[in-house]
Amino acid sequence: MTLNFVHILLAAVYLALLLQVQGVGTMECGMVDYVRPVILGGSDTKKGEWPFIAAIHNGSKYICGGTIIAVKHILTGMSFFFNTAAHCIQKKNSEIELLPHEVVVRLGAYNLTDTNETGVIHRNVADIFIHPDWDAFERRFDADIAILVLTKNITFNYNIQPVCMPSANGVTGNMVGTVVGYRFLKSKKIHAEIPRRIVVRAVSSSHCFREDDAVRPYTSERTFCGGNGDGSPDQGDSGSGYFFTPGFSWAQYGLVAVLRTNSTGHVFLNGFHVYTNLTMFKDWIIATVNQTGGVVGEARMSITMNCEYGYSKFKGTTETIYTCRLYDIEIEGNDFETDSFTGLHFHDRYEMDVEEIHFVNGTMSHLPSGFGLFFVNIKSLIVGESVSVSASLGTKVVRRSDLRNLRNLQDLSFLRNDIETLHEDALWDLPHLMSIEFSGNKLKALFNETFSKNVMLATVDFHSNQLTFLPANLFRNNPILFIVNFEGNLLRTIDEKIFELNARLQMVYFDTNRIETLPKYLFKHNLFLHTVYFQNNSLSSLDEHLFETNANLQRVNFMYNRIESIPRAMFQRKRRLHIADFRNNGPNDFLKLHRK
Repeated sequence: MTLNFVHILLAAVYLALLLQVQGVGTMECGMVDYVRPVILGGSDTKKGEWPFIAAIHNGSKYICGGTIIAVKHILTGMSFFFNTAAHCIQKKNSEIELLPHEVVVRLGAYNLTDTNETGVIHRNVADIFIHPDWDAFERRFDADIAILVLTKNITFNYNIQPVCMPSANGVTGNMVGTVVGYRFLKSKKIHAEIPRRIVVRAVSSSHCFREDDAVRPYTSERTFCGGNGDGSPDQGDSGSGYFFTPGFSWAQYGLVAVLRTNSTGHVFLNGFHVYTNLTMFKDWIIATVNQTGGVVGEARMSITMNCEYGYSKFKGTTETIYTCRLYDIEIEGNDFETDSFTGLHFHDRYEMDVEEIHFVNGTMSHLPSGFGLFFVNIKSLIVGESVSVSASLGTKVVRRSDLRNLRNLQDLSFLRNDIETLHEDALWDLPHLMSIEFSGNKLKALFNETFSKNVMLATVDFHSNQLTFLPANLFRNNPILFIVNFEGNLLRTIDEKIFELNARLQMVYFDTNRIETLPKYLFKHNLFLHTVYFQNNSLSSLDEHLFETNANLQRVNFMYNRIESIPRAMFQRKRRLHIADFRNNGPNDFLKLHRK
């Protein structure tokens, strides 16, 4: 079979700006569970479907929509319509602007009439930045854009997340986007209780003016027209966004600016509408956010990957599985997402037959988003190679979105990379995970909740990292934990309760750390424990009760420590013990003990 090497095809200019949140890792933008939805005209949304929309109030009154773009920044518009009095920050032909203390932003809201809605937060506004080119007395709706700076940072969660800024390509003719907002229901003279969405097709200016020349006076070189979709924005959609996803993350390309209305203020359903083109204001948005304590994220670029399909052994078994191997990878940055996979399948094999993805070599600082959507039966993911002669892929971080589409995953391996950060929630969407290996990386910390959702976890291997501490509750939700390997880290202590709920634990490896003491009852609840390795640490003594309940103990290794004596009762009634190695300890240099 001829080898098909992977080719990473860049669909657009690479965007390198990351969204930092409170100095801890990277916060992603535009990540929602409803990707490329089928949308009917003016249809109601579902709760949590659009986590980046915001409701802007003047006191208790809803006035317009907005979008979360950073940790304490909301993007919105200035004015709205030309046959109504509706507006956001400043009405056309008026010098009066809303002041920060008059504005409240509601985040995570689904039903505007539910004042006790769960998960909703309210934020006051510390400052309002209006684009310097905005002119309330000009007929055109040029630079119809403003940024609200909140008084406190937003805590992002499932229902509250930032949107991405648009890519360098900008708005193109026939781009099909989505407008989401709380439209005004004229029949009830109130705003819609829940957000509604419509599909809007971007059209060229020439087509827009040819079909509806009445909108021409309100446009500029920094606006674009929309129409020919399945509906139209309405009153209440002022300041709302025009969203588009080139792949698996959503970006905001426009702001609702002008709608064609009749003398009674009713919107022409088949008319064209005008949007502020955010690609023309991206530099101003980024600069304003940066200067006021935030960073925006940018839309991800699509890539195509070519698999070399074949067969391999499933880790730790004799089972043969169908594999996609990826070579010569070139991914620098966290803003790439998988558009498609190509490659020559074996006879009668298809994407649904692939059970393992192996990123073999090249450069891959971050995993491309969405690759798990193409192979629904993946149970093994390998990033890198274990052999020392191979070059590192250089992967730096593992995030929840990298793994969110791999629910059937059983084995996860990151081998010889540069991973410094494993996000606390990265493994939460892997309920069937049985084995995890992060060997030869630069990982500095694990968290109490790292493995909290992985109840099937049996093997944990984090050897050769830079861990200095293990949380006491790290394994509290892993009842069938079997093997633990933290060899080659920088650990100094181990909490006495770390293995308290792991009754099936059998093998532990803590070689080559800096451990100075071991808790008296560290292994009290591990009745099946049979192998313990603590060689090359800084232990000076051991408590005689350390292995008191471990009748199945077979092998212990405490070479290269500072132990000067072994408690007399430590190995009493350990009839299965056949190796206890204490060589190269203390002045007496204990010999290996054999028990047959």
